[in-house]
Amino acid sequence: MTILNIFLMAGQTGGNPLTSFLPLILIMVVFYFFMIYPQMKKTKAQKKFRETLDKGTKVITIGGIHAKITDVGENYFI
Repeated sequence: MTILNIFLMAGQTGGNPLTSFLPLILIMVVFYFFMIYPQMKKTKAQKKFRETLDKGTKVITIGGIHAKITDVGENYFI
């Protein structure tokens, strides 16, 4: 069954009400797996990376500056 068939069946009357919402549900599922889930995964990885940083760790900033961490605070790194 192709997506075109699903959209065509959704416009028919007298059928199951679930079939009219099926395209919307499919769009929401695709949106979740291609947009929301990867962003949550990336955020978790960044948080884990920040938690593993210690004094003396060498890093490269977003701007391309090579640095070494000298002090670690709760909300900052020097």
